[in-house]
Amino acid sequence: MKGYFYSKSTGPFEDNKLIVEQKNYYFNGFNSFEDLHFECLDFRHEIVSNLYLKPNFDPILNNSLNLNKIEFNDYRDICFFCRLKIFFTFLKSIDLNTVWLFENIYHKQDNIDISIHDSFLKTIGKCIWNNERNGLFHNVSSLNFAHTVKYSTIDSCLFKNSSIYSINFYGLAQNFIKNNVIKFQEENQNQFKLFSCVKMVYLKYFKGFLDNQTLNPFVECLKSISFKGVLNGIKPNTFNGFKKIQEILFDVENLEDFLLDYSWASSLNSDFSIDLYNLTQINLFSNRVITIRFLLDIFLNELKDQNFCFYQKFPHSKLIFPIFRKISEKCSCSLIWLVKYNYHFFPNQRYYYWEVCSSNYSDLKNQIEKCDFPKRIFNCNKSNYNKHNTSLTILETYYKFQFLYFLIVIFTFVFGFLGLVSNLINILVTFGSTSSFKNLQNGKVIDCEMLKLMGINSIFNVFYNLIRFFHLMNVCIAQNSLFCSFISRTIFIQYFNIYIVDFIGNIFKIFSNMSLIAISLNRLFLLKGKRNFNISKLFVFIFGLLCVSILGFENILQNKITQNLYQLDDLDNYYVNYPNKNTYLLEYFLNFKPANFYQKKLSILMFIIYLGNFVLNNFVFLIIFVLIEILTIVQLKLILEKKLKTQGLDSNSSKNKYLKLKNIYHVSLYAILINTSCSILFKGIDFAISTFISINRFKNSNKDLFSFYNKIFGILEESNDLLFMISTSYLTIIYYFLNQKFRSNFSSLFKKKLIQ
Repeated sequence: MKGYFYSKSTGPFEDNKLIVEQKNYYFNGFNSFEDLHFECLDFRHEIVSNLYLKPNFDPILNNSLNLNKIEFNDYRDICFFCRLKIFFTFLKSIDLNTVWLFENIYHKQDNIDISIHDSFLKTIGKCIWNNERNGLFHNVSSLNFAHTVKYSTIDSCLFKNSSIYSINFYGLAQNFIKNNVIKFQEENQNQFKLFSCVKMVYLKYFKGFLDNQTLNPFVECLKSISFKGVLNGIKPNTFNGFKKIQEILFDVENLEDFLLDYSWASSLNSDFSIDLYNLTQINLFSNRVITIRFLLDIFLNELKDQNFCFYQKFPHSKLIFPIFRKISEKCSCSLIWLVKYNYHFFPNQRYYYWEVCSSNYSDLKNQIEKCDFPKRIFNCNKSNYNKHNTSLTILETYYKFQFLYFLIVIFTFVFGFLGLVSNLINILVTFGSTSSFKNLQNGKVIDCEMLKLMGINSIFNVFYNLIRFFHLMNVCIAQNSLFCSFISRTIFIQYFNIYIVDFIGNIFKIFSNMSLIAISLNRLFLLKGKRNFNISKLFVFIFGLLCVSILGFENILQNKITQNLYQLDDLDNYYVNYPNKNTYLLEYFLNFKPANFYQKKLSILMFIIYLGNFVLNNFVFLIIFVLIEILTIVQLKLILEKKLKTQGLDSNSSKNKYLKLKNIYHVSLYAILINTSCSILFKGIDFAISTFISINRFKNSNKDLFSFYNKIFGILEESNDLLFMISTSYLTIIYYFLNQKFRSNFSSLFKKKLIQ
């Protein structure tokens, strides 16, 4: 057997008769399924819970995977609810003529769940329709396609001769950021019968439209279909031919859209329309009742009477009935209109658990009379009515932040390049100039102190911008989206993100901030005439060790590597980063109770260091920098007034000196004001975002939405880093107008380059 495999015990399964070990098996590092020789393994003395198949390359799923050679014992008598879960990763395609791979397993294991991750869902080969052997997914309990699967238009022959209880598609999307939808070819299906039976289909959307190309292989016996996420709409002919469908579940955030415009339901039970008070007609079509369940309680608050006219033609006559969860508040007439027939058709199905308006028919009848529906319908025919705007949903908000993330990626390239060019020029001017070296050699350290600080600051900025460039290797807006690094989840890149991006990058950011303060302080002391103050040494010795030893390590301790995670959905509450960030903060905010005292104290310590890092990088720097710049402007004005008093304006030369001095003052003043304003703007936004994140982490600490908010918090933190990159991209201009020696070195350096 090529590659390697290992197993992990999940604990014993105990029964009155015997004790059997349950295990997970991992098969990694193989190149093709032919490399796996399951006949060499003996699983007869244990229950296999999970089987993970993770190759090096992208194999084709076909008959070369011989799972039927696995030796199983039949433990169904003692473990009736046990399930075998098989996880496939890195599939390149699926051969259409692959026959029943799980035959031997099925005879000894009733429940087989298959999950496909990080794969391309496409089919190869020509479908052999007259092959009556059981299909690839025959007698599969659950077939899951994770959000990491790249969908395409595939042949519906994939499900030929298959029997599947439920198929779940995650990661479906049709928007600017991500376009990933599943479609099935219709040509062959119109000529041949699939002989497949899929009872349930689950679709997780993040914006998109549903049409019959997504559902056509399941038309024969589909009974239930579920939607979750944000679904923009359903095409009118989507459900043509679905005669056995009994239930449609909407767990989407824009529920009201499917009641205000129910043209999507026109193809449901399109072959009849009955009189709901005619008992004969009701009995004739009683097996064609379709329930539409709306699973979000918060949605009921939107069913106001002002929208009644949109609901008046809801297709009750096609035996389509909406079902809502029970709430305590009083029902609107719009809601009563929608559910008024339900008690007739579901009298014995625990009505009070699912209905919202009453627990008995007499009470419902009284509410119907009070609403006076004939009058409401008459008024609808006379007046125009408009749909009112609904509030912005959580996923809609997240989509806007995803778009922001995309812009951040674009601007990272732009301002990262500008920052590198600007700061490399600064380094050449400050350290590569001949005049600078002469001054250093002659011992004129005082005149070069400002240039040294500018050069030091630029070095920190160059390294920071380079780190942010390499950080893009770890960036994934969404799987299969406009921008998602294919190595973003690898172990190496996660370690790189922890130690280089978060740890070293944060240190360079702190050093850059401190060196900017040193430049401002040096400028202020020069204006005050204190030329023997060596600020660079003070900066290096006092702040350097503090930042590296305390604040930097917080980023290392907070992050943990994420691996061997098979997550179906990326939009659920359990959101995972690569690497997993703020692990101790999560424990602190979610009132996690660690197993040991040390872990609990460490969580509190990490929170304190997190606040310290936030205060130093945002609040302290901003206050100190602004105060120094204000003092510099005041000192500059005092110097100008003093020189004007000691210098007369009698001669033309004096007037010229005055104008020149005034011009220098205004240029310096404008440069300082522009630099200070930009710093206040960027640092102010940075401070506001960081404060918002900290406050909301407190507010949502006990909510299920905490991990969802972490997605948005992560994007906001990326925007903070972008703002810092922008602040480093224009420093050449600021230094040029603020420092005469920098200006002269700049001119002499580039004149030489032009002459050469």
